Amino acid sequence: MGTHPSGPSKVKLDDQSGSELLSEFLKRNVEQYFSKEEVNEFFEKKGYEFASLPYLFKILSVNQALSIQAHPDQTLAQKLFKNDPEHYKDPYHKPELCCALTKFEALCAFQNLESIVENIKNIESLQSLLRAQNNELIDSILSNDVKDSSQDDRKIILKSLFKSLMTSPKSLVEAHLPNLVKNLQNSTSSRDQLILRLYKDYGNDIGCFSVYFLNHVELQPGEGLFLGPNEPHSYLYGDCVECMASSDNVVRAGLTPKFIDTETLIEMLTYDDHALEKMKMGGEKVNQFETLYTTPVSEFKVQKIVLSKGDKYTLTPNAITIAIVINGSGLVNGENSKKGDVLLFPFNSKTDLENSHEESMEIFAATTNIQAN
Repeated sequence: MGTHPSGPSKVKLDDQSGSELLSEFLKRNVEQYFSKEEVNEFFEKKGYEFASLPYLFKILSVNQALSIQAHPDQTLAQKLFKNDPEHYKDPYHKPELCCALTKFEALCAFQNLESIVENIKNIESLQSLLRAQNNELIDSILSNDVKDSSQDDRKIILKSLFKSLMTSPKSLVEAHLPNLVKNLQNSTSSRDQLILRLYKDYGNDIGCFSVYFLNHVELQPGEGLFLGPNEPHSYLYGDCVECMASSDNVVRAGLTPKFIDTETLIEMLTYDDHALEKMKMGGEKVNQFETLYTTPVSEFKVQKIVLSKGDKYTLTPNAITIAIVINGSGLVNGENSKKGDVLLFPFNSKTDLENSHEESMEIFAATTNIQAN
């Protein structure tokens, strides 16, 4: 849901004359749908195409792990677009927020360095692979206590280890990963079961070993993650609402048949081994009906509205908003709206919501993080 050329939305016209691209509709109705503050922030300052939405809004249903990936910051996005427009389609950053609709699994951000070192000590196949890449490095980290290392040194060590892993030649992966998988066949741990799933789907892919470097996160419905630039992640399983800056920039390095850019991924990452603590979010309860998932970027934030039978609520977006009915049905400004319906609201509008059905009506809305004066 949005105006990005890779998958542009259409809007159904009120006069029953059909539909048109959302981007064209917004160009004709800029002053009605965008506040002056939004026009200034996104089209004049940040350079988004005039009258385009600065965010993309998605519903994801993940049944097979998505790639090990990260999204560039603004500076890197511009560089990648200039140097390789075939694979990096636009010059914009792509921070993103996901909010779980079901139990949702992801690999996200680096484990703390101590845990990674323990994994290398205890997992013979992992240690053997890394020793074949950089034996001196492995000797050093296994013979020294990393917990006393400075933050800068921790990042250097982590980058060296991750680079050794991700640049392993295919022959090394093929020599060590099947042995690991064989040893895990009877394990019931969630981590080992994940590795077996990844191996089943992707075979001898280096991304299977990334489970020993990244956090395996399980979200419950309503819990979320905010993924800033240059942080590694992979969505594994489940349904979620996802909102992001309007960009298609993805740097991949495993668990994918798509274009892989391992060198860029290795160089771009923050190597912050405590990043996960800042990423998790539960949403802020605004009132009995609305929960807000705010972000540190201007392009987007997300609202969740849940109405039980008989509930009425007035939504007053002060920025351009797209909403989707996730569950149930009800009245939106007096008109019937059902599961799957997508709605567009201008800034400073007033939207009356009402649920007269037994089933709860659940709506997610994406809007910009700019307040109209």
